[in-house]
Amino acid sequence: MRFILLACVPLLFSACCKKISKPTDQDSQISTPPPVIIPLPRFSQNLTVADTTHLGQDSLLMLRRTACFGMCPTYDLVIYQNGLVHFLGKNNVDRLGSSYYVLNDQVWNEIKAAADSANFFKLNHTYPEDPKMFIPDLNNTIIMINDAGMRNQVMDNHGAPAALKKLEVLVDDILRKLKPIYPENR
Repeated sequence: MRFILLACVPLLFSACCKKISKPTDQDSQISTPPPVIIPLPRFSQNLTVADTTHLGQDSLLMLRRTACFGMCPTYDLVIYQNGLVHFLGKNNVDRLGSSYYVLNDQVWNEIKAAADSANFFKLNHTYPEDPKMFIPDLNNTIIMINDAGMRNQVMDNHGAPAALKKLEVLVDDILRKLKPIYPENR
């Protein structure tokens, strides 16, 4: 019995330590290509009453235009993670009070591209850079963008780079094109 047991141990050992062969060129030709993953849309296109509470939603973009000693449009605009856009018109705008919109991925990508071309995350926090050059009679444009773990907020009184001005105008133009959405009662 002992002899049989000793004879089986090397067989078991050799079976457990079997050499794994490397794949050949023929094996690699047979392999299937990786599946194509279609990206899901970032934003939903429905708006419910619950979406308008903003609870638990971080903002992706905030644009605030402050008052001046004239007829400057004064409003707050916030784009949330779920694609909800909240516009709060305060003075000298077509829509006073709260309005809601839903943003699509294409528009958000357009905003991100403009922010990238302006090097938004590398901009100073205040323009003009010299506080002595600040003009209190002018309205201020405050813009904050939060994307891919980066967040920057810039206050523009005057003298900001042209690319930042272009981004501000782009966001305003996008807002004008959006149609207000009224929440479904669910």
